[in-house]
Amino acid sequence: CQKLFPLIVYLHSAASSDICKGDVVGRQLELVLREAPQAFLAEQGHQGPADGFIGLAPCCPPNMAAIAEETPKALKRRKLFWFKSCETFAYAAWNFSGAARCAEVELLTSELLLHVCRELPVDTTRIFFVGASAGGYAVLRLAELLPEVPAAIVPMAGYYPDIPGHDHDVTMLVERLRGVQVWPMHCESDRLCRPELPHVKRLYELLREHRAVEVEWVPEAIARGSHSNFHSAHQRIFSNPDAFFRSLGQISRPKVAQDLVCYLQQRVDDLHVVAAAARIQPWL
Repeated sequence: CQKLFPLIVYLHSAASSDICKGDVVGRQLELVLREAPQAFLAEQGHQGPADGFIGLAPCCPPNMAAIAEETPKALKRRKLFWFKSCETFAYAAWNFSGAARCAEVELLTSELLLHVCRELPVDTTRIFFVGASAGGYAVLRLAELLPEVPAAIVPMAGYYPDIPGHDHDVTMLVERLRGVQVWPMHCESDRLCRPELPHVKRLYELLREHRAVEVEWVPEAIARGSHSNFHSAHQRIFSNPDAFFRSLGQISRPKVAQDLVCYLQQRVDDLHVVAAAARIQPWL
């Protein structure tokens, strides 16, 4: 009988949106190496429970131009923050009124996950999505797109904006996450993704009201970060990685799609249709 291993999918922060020139791939990999728990721990020579997990850490394209050469000129400079695009200044101001769903990145990420589950000995009852900041948003969205996949998600310093007309609504998100354990982490003193921001506050309120989910508030001493903005909730993992991975490994999904690979293939097929329609939209 083949031994199966739990899988962690780590989605990085928005820092990659600034990596547009030079050795883009190399610089993105450096970012992942700093953030992704298993990559960081391996680089530090740390041995422990994390070694029993398969790790997957994809890189988000920096902008719309990186997705397809035929992207209209007016859209090429729009930054990508995983599964949504918007202008840099708007993102910095937490203004998502002009944001748009990016089905292409949804498709690419789902295809990668399908390939890994098809080729590697993944324990399909223990798949976890973990991410920080924009990656915290991304694990919420990915779980919404693939609700039959993760046993648990860990959004750290995350948020979730409503984008009307793009099937991107926080109320629907919380409803679709039934069956998925949500373990949010945040620092109450976060100066970038402030807990009182509507895209953060509303998310946590709905999770508490409808799912009885409570936020784990990361102490300032851990989340302070190099810029002293208390936006580094992901340091909670590095402060005691063995305890984190032991706790995560004990979570399993009681109900799993009978054939998870077939389920993922169907979702990929569905996203192909959505992405194809989105490619036509700019010319209409």
